[in-house]
Amino acid sequence: MPSYERIGNIVIIKELNDQSREEAVEAVREHNPNLDSILLKTDNREGEFRLGGYKKLYGEKTETTHREHGVNIKVDPTEAFFSEKEGTERRRIFNSVKDGEEVLVMFCGVAPFPVTIARNAEPENVVGVEKNPKAVEYAHENLEINNVEDQVQIIQGDVAEVCPSLGKFDKVLMPSPTNSLEFIEEALSCVKDEGVLIVYSVEDIESPYSNVIRRVKSECDSKDLQAEALRKRVVADFSPSKRKVAVEFQIKDR
Repeated sequence: MPSYERIGNIVIIKELNDQSREEAVEAVREHNPNLDSILLKTDNREGEFRLGGYKKLYGEKTETTHREHGVNIKVDPTEAFFSEKEGTERRRIFNSVKDGEEVLVMFCGVAPFPVTIARNAEPENVVGVEKNPKAVEYAHENLEINNVEDQVQIIQGDVAEVCPSLGKFDKVLMPSPTNSLEFIEEALSCVKDEGVLIVYSVEDIESPYSNVIRRVKSECDSKDLQAEALRKRVVADFSPSKRKVAVEFQIKDR
């Protein structure tokens, strides 16, 4: 059985592992009835919008609706990044949101974090910022599908340009692990005193947290802020030598 990820009624195979196309399709369909399509990942996620290359092994449809935590997320994984493997992390986040909190999700994609937070917690409001126009299109559709248009605002644009003018939030999420550390300054400009900054990053398995903690504390020092690492965890495997990690910081004025 090849390694795969299922998003709605689409399966994405990571690699064939010496199986033929026909063998892989048969094995996946045996365990996943009623699929629309099976895609083979041909390139790693890269570029500004973290999109991979895909080859169709079965079916033609690439748009699907993924269901998790009582919400429906519509997405085309060939057009906008989404991973069902991060569902546990999304649950962890919405369970941590306190009643009345204001939440900012940078790099929000098709809005899985904003939508699950709005439907499963009681925030004052949630703002998502995303540059990929196709992801923004799906994000707005997902707000409508899940009836959270009044609680969530999606802004299309570059976080470096948009975030500094948004005001302050109780929680700021940075769920773009390949480039989040490049935008710590912008994220800090949005965190309330004693608010929480959650940074996701891809790091070496031997020392998965030290670089993130060092970078955030260094940026805080330059702004006369104090950062305390509250929690840290491995979110997912990224490669044999790297892991996607999350580090939560409380940010305080000195």
